[in-house]
Amino acid sequence: MPDTPEPGEYVTVERPDGTTWTDHTRLANGWVMCCLCFKYTPRADLAPDPDHPGCVIDVCKSCAALEAEAAAHRATETTTTPGAPDA
Repeated sequence: MPDTPEPGEYVTVERPDGTTWTDHTRLANGWVMCCLCFKYTPRADLAPDPDHPGCVIDVCKSCAALEAEAAAHRATETTTTPGAPDA
């Protein structure tokens, strides 16, 4: 993975008014920046979008797995406050 892409490697789009807009989360070679770990990764390594079959989200599979694990852990935690009297 590239650590610091060259400026010319970002996706740049020309606007109708003639100005340009550069997307610093997308590289011209198709790699996308994970919005959690901020590393560039190929589209094949992005997590699938559960709400839109066939689409991906801007989160790499490694971060998505960690997020799912954390969510599962939060779901099993008790919601009582330490030191509070039992209900």
